[in-house]
Amino acid sequence: MKKIILLTILIISVTSCVQDDQDNINTFFMFPNPYNASSGNATFQIGLNSFTTNTTVTITVKDQAGQLVWTLSQTATATSFTITWSGENLSGNTVVPGIYRVEAKVSGESSGEKTIEILII
Repeated sequence: MKKIILLTILIISVTSCVQDDQDNINTFFMFPNPYNASSGNATFQIGLNSFTTNTTVTITVKDQAGQLVWTLSQTATATSFTITWSGENLSGNTVVPGIYRVEAKVSGESSGEKTIEILII
């Protein structure tokens, strides 16, 4: 009789691309992480130090090869808000399991950028 052992290792890293006092993003994360794209939406939580009527936040999801998977720009209406992602790429197909790089960029009177890696199972 053969025994099959399944070992799952989850490595989740958070990387901040900008480490200066001018960075307007104070929090950026996604939940759930890891995420199963077939089980519902994922939510990105963004916290800003400040915003004005022209503050825009852009979320970009890229695969390991750096190819664009999904993007959305939204005008900030508060210093803390969420953006929901269905787990689909720009063509409307559910993304395949893997590690993806997600960037949050803020533009307007103040700017900032943060990057996280997410695991899709």
